[in-house]
Amino acid sequence: MNFDPFSVKASNMIGGLVILFFLPKALGAEMGTTDNLKEIVIGRCYNYVTLVNPSSRYDCEEIWGEFQRVVLRRKSCGVAVRDYHRLFHSMMQTLPCDRLLFWSKTHKLVHSYSAVTRHFWTLEDTLVGYMFNDLIWCGQDYGDPGFNFSSCPVWSTCVNHPVYSLWKQASENFAAAACGNITVLLNGSVRNAFSRESMFGSVELDSLNPRMVNHVNIKVVANLEGPVLESCSNGSILDLMKVLQDRGFRWTCTDSDLTLRILQCVQNPRQSSCQTCSRSLLEGQATGPSNDRITGNFTTAIISKCKLFLGDENSSENKCEEVWDAFSKAYVGKDPCEVPMEAYDPPVMQTVREKDACNRMLFWSKTKDIVHQFTEAKKCLLTLEDTLLGFVMDGQTWCSEKGSKETFTTGCPSWDKCERNPVRSFWNRASEAFAQAACGEVTAMLNGSISTPFNNNSIFASIEVKKFSGPKMRALNVVLVKTGNDTATCENDSLQTLQRVLNPSLKYTCKEVQRSKILDCISDPDRPCGDCW
Repeated sequence: MNFDPFSVKASNMIGGLVILFFLPKALGAEMGTTDNLKEIVIGRCYNYVTLVNPSSRYDCEEIWGEFQRVVLRRKSCGVAVRDYHRLFHSMMQTLPCDRLLFWSKTHKLVHSYSAVTRHFWTLEDTLVGYMFNDLIWCGQDYGDPGFNFSSCPVWSTCVNHPVYSLWKQASENFAAAACGNITVLLNGSVRNAFSRESMFGSVELDSLNPRMVNHVNIKVVANLEGPVLESCSNGSILDLMKVLQDRGFRWTCTDSDLTLRILQCVQNPRQSSCQTCSRSLLEGQATGPSNDRITGNFTTAIISKCKLFLGDENSSENKCEEVWDAFSKAYVGKDPCEVPMEAYDPPVMQTVREKDACNRMLFWSKTKDIVHQFTEAKKCLLTLEDTLLGFVMDGQTWCSEKGSKETFTTGCPSWDKCERNPVRSFWNRASEAFAQAACGEVTAMLNGSISTPFNNNSIFASIEVKKFSGPKMRALNVVLVKTGNDTATCENDSLQTLQRVLNPSLKYTCKEVQRSKILDCISDPDRPCGDCW
């Protein structure tokens, strides 16, 4: 039987929050070790392995023994991060890709959010976080070598604080294990919502691996009663974006997340800003162009990403304004199911054309994760998402309504709901333009772990391949990414179909490459791209 740890977590969230936020001891107070620490820690461990994550196998007594040996052998300010290494080895845990949730200054909301959505994992959802959350401990500086139940130093008084050192190591491990898409929840009602002095800013951010993390989703949420001090377009959030940009991460930012607002209103329904919430809003289906659907700073956020892409170019501000103006005209004021591909014709599509892209263009299908890990690390090839407009719009959702002057980011039709929705039409048209610009030798990375690496329904098959043509394009080189003993080979029937539909003037090659070989190449900065397959 499959067991979802979030079903237990959600059912106990209300009681858990009461306990969590009304504990008499706070980490900043000069109080001693939490009473009955051993019983609490071991009890939480057994609860975790029997109810929260019953598929896990841990020795709770052994974990307590390792923890006790670290703390009781050292003075109250003498426990370094490295001292916990054996403890963490006994608590090793595999974390899921695409589900890790980081936070700063949003403690209460973030844990309600992860419980309600039943999708995300915070650090507190791991074994170490679950066991030690909101507990205090320290040893004796003199006399009895046991725990000091009278007084423990506050974090700021010493570098090697026993509680801080554990959480620092836990945060570092949590971030280092992140893969796929991750989410960061920040507080828009405080100054420095992103701070380099916070655990997220000082430890977790630097521990994220850009070769494993495909996308960082930033969610900024202000208190219902305000103030709104920071957003995706101002304040320290821009500093975070710059760090992510410099480290090679892809990111998106929203400060109008519907689920988070609804959750805030559920917790405080009498707040004046919640009185406008209707049944249609709670169902995620707005009935008209209300402010609840309008992205808070969609225009500014898109222009900001554009400026980040262009860097310090003197003309970046004017160019980004022009890009936004052309882009918005394609869909604003139109029925969200009646925006054809042609709506994004020039000058919009001019922005997906890159200079000096010959022999460097990389197409993909069902290989998004490893493709973007490769381009971020190697820079020798570029995908559509590495062009200006592809970078700016990657991960975004948008639409408008007939007769409206607004852009909405919720209540928009899904990819499959209607063929001519603005997001689908954009990516189809952008893919078409990117393929039309192909020149020299072109690479396509396809998935050898599925039965049809060349799928007729994919954008690569239905749009891009059809636009490949000579004489400016000479060859298509397929890299079939395999894992272990995948059965798909270069002789696969779907790849035979690819050869038949490909423009006959183009040379075709196919090479089977193990995913592990590409990852090894990605991890070696000195290894030339030609050696990756």
